[in-house]
Amino acid sequence: MIQFKNKLNGTTTNDEGRFKITAAKIPDTLVFSSVGFETYTVIITERNIKDPKFEVVLLSSRKELSEVVVVGYGATTKRHDGIGSRCQCGRSTERESERS
Repeated sequence: MIQFKNKLNGTTTNDEGRFKITAAKIPDTLVFSSVGFETYTVIITERNIKDPKFEVVLLSSRKELSEVVVVGYGATTKRHDGIGSRCQCGRSTERESERS
């Protein structure tokens, strides 16, 4: 999660780690956080906004999670709890191979 310090709205990165967020004022403080990583805070200025090499790298956290909650939304799927692969064979297949 990326958000300005003491603000409620924020954003996340895309698959390449890029993001867009609009600042109400410059300088301001951006806070980068993610589960399993240390939070990183950086002051955004005119200088680092224009720097094409501006990059943030989060460090892994040494804290262990005591609990993880996963919430899913969307369509459900039918689950198969069997072991191994599934195939469907019919009698017509067997008869065709007998004729050969």
